[in-house]
Amino acid sequence: MQPPQPEPWSGAQPQADNWPEPAPATPPARPVPQSPPEPWPGPPQAGQWSPENDQPEPEVFEEPEAVTAEQPPDPLAESELTYLLRMALQTVRAETTAELVAVGLEELRPLDNMVFTVLQERGGLTVEDLAEALSLTAPEAVQLTKTLEKRGYLRRTPGPRGARHPLYVVNSKAQQYMRAAGYVQVRQEARLVERLGEDGVAELRTRLTQLIRAQTGDDVPPLRPTW
Repeated sequence: MQPPQPEPWSGAQPQADNWPEPAPATPPARPVPQSPPEPWPGPPQAGQWSPENDQPEPEVFEEPEAVTAEQPPDPLAESELTYLLRMALQTVRAETTAELVAVGLEELRPLDNMVFTVLQERGGLTVEDLAEALSLTAPEAVQLTKTLEKRGYLRRTPGPRGARHPLYVVNSKAQQYMRAAGYVQVRQEARLVERLGEDGVAELRTRLTQLIRAQTGDDVPPLRPTW
């Protein structure tokens, strides 16, 4: 089967009346007036919004208060005051002695250290003068000086009243002990500050001074040694 053939052109030109009318031209859009740009207000002030300060504030979590059990009263607080004073002195001295022994020194009594101190300050004393300075009896002073001389802490030198009244002076061994004891006492006071605080130690010193003044007034007696 053959496809249909187009009709032949007659050669006639289209008439003007047959031309389609052109579409009306669209007028151009009028430009929209633009507002002038606003001037830059400068950096944001405190409290104004900016990308930098638009960050969320960190949350603050408060720690709950610790609930501590009420401590029972210390039974020592009910003790006699004189007992507390003696016990405090005993514990402090025991700590001092233990530290001196730990560095290789002999264990000496507080009285022995007082003998060294008095003889060092006076430059040497006879037994009679030493007994008076420490409020000892003559036999106690004789026994004390002989013992310390035998242990190598004291030596005798001729005195102004002759060979029967020699002067007792400290030697290098006693001086070494005194230097070590002074260093330990400084360390011990520093430990008291750690335990009681600076205000606590200052308060303790003030109260003890007031106690001594209340007992003696302006005439504080010399410190008597304890055996």
